[in-house]
Amino acid sequence: MIRKVSESDIGLMYRLRDEGLSYSAIARRFDVHYMTAYFYIRAKELGFASRVEYIDHLARKKGFRNNNEYKKYRYKLLTRKNGFKNYQEYKLDLLKKKGFSSVKKYRANIARRNGFSSYGEYKKHLIRKSGFSTVREYYESNAKKKGFSSFKEHQDYLARKNGFRNNSDRVKRNQELLAKRKGFRSYYEYEKYLVRKRGFPSILALREYWAKRRGFSSAHKLFKYLAKKRKKKAINRELSLLIQYSLGELDKNQLWLSERLGISESAVSRYTSGETTPRASLQKKLFRVLNLPYKTLDDILKN
Repeated sequence: MIRKVSESDIGLMYRLRDEGLSYSAIARRFDVHYMTAYFYIRAKELGFASRVEYIDHLARKKGFRNNNEYKKYRYKLLTRKNGFKNYQEYKLDLLKKKGFSSVKKYRANIARRNGFSSYGEYKKHLIRKSGFSTVREYYESNAKKKGFSSFKEHQDYLARKNGFRNNSDRVKRNQELLAKRKGFRSYYEYEKYLVRKRGFPSILALREYWAKRRGFSSAHKLFKYLAKKRKKKAINRELSLLIQYSLGELDKNQLWLSERLGISESAVSRYTSGETTPRASLQKKLFRVLNLPYKTLDDILKN
């Protein structure tokens, strides 16, 4: 994970290199990888606006649109060369040679070696070290560097490139596919099996366990806390006001809207209060029923 480097630090790196200091020494001084220091300095030397712009320029020189496209090409090349169907299979084979049966176990091992109880905790540590206060902030920053307005927009774009409607559709379909590969009729059934495997009698029992670990007396109190947090989100507030205003204009109530959408009145109540937002497959229908000129939640924020 690349550490967030300020403009003043990049300027100082450049001056130190100009004074004859090696890339390795500069990398150690700023606690970054050797290649990170190299690309920051070279980008400034050659007049590029950023390290990413310079790396994309190098990829274009090799005939690719950007560095991501070049990386994908390299992954495909390695996969074919080693006789695997896809890069994931190849990566898993490399891990097995190192004595790990899965990516998860490999990551857990890295975390333990660095003194962390889980990979999630280790990842948070790396992100804070990179200058970001939260994981979300890191992902949002990365998405904006790639020209997207938000992390969600970037994820939806990647999902559409792979033939999905959006990222939610990708996650759902991949979950169902995984469940069927493991011999289960649905992902919910597979999820219940995983919960029992971890020693919990039900999904609810696991939720109670996680709630207590986070300092809440019950899962219900944790869900209430999370719902309160969601209500503060810009998109939840905007949608809540839109639904209330539109129902008033149409002289209709929440029961009417739930019947038109084919969902429960309690679900509509949660949308109206800003507690939750509708799934992607329902958004277009909701806006059509309310005579609103939108297709997705992102359209609301754009306008």
